[in-house]
Amino acid sequence: MRGHGALVAVGVEGTGAYGAELAQVLAAAGVAVVDVDRLDRKTRRMKGKSDPIDA
Repeated sequence: MRGHGALVAVGVEGTGAYGAELAQVLAAAGVAVVDVDRLDRKTRRMKGKSDPIDA
């Protein structure tokens, strides 16, 4: 990641569950970690997977 420029922070989805280990490793390496909220499941079901929804 640092090969593309200055690394300010990394967004991790689910830092309290699936992304917890990744968040811990990044934090131990001195990287700021930002918890990213999951998209509303109802919206995903109604509109399907798409770039505007996932972005």
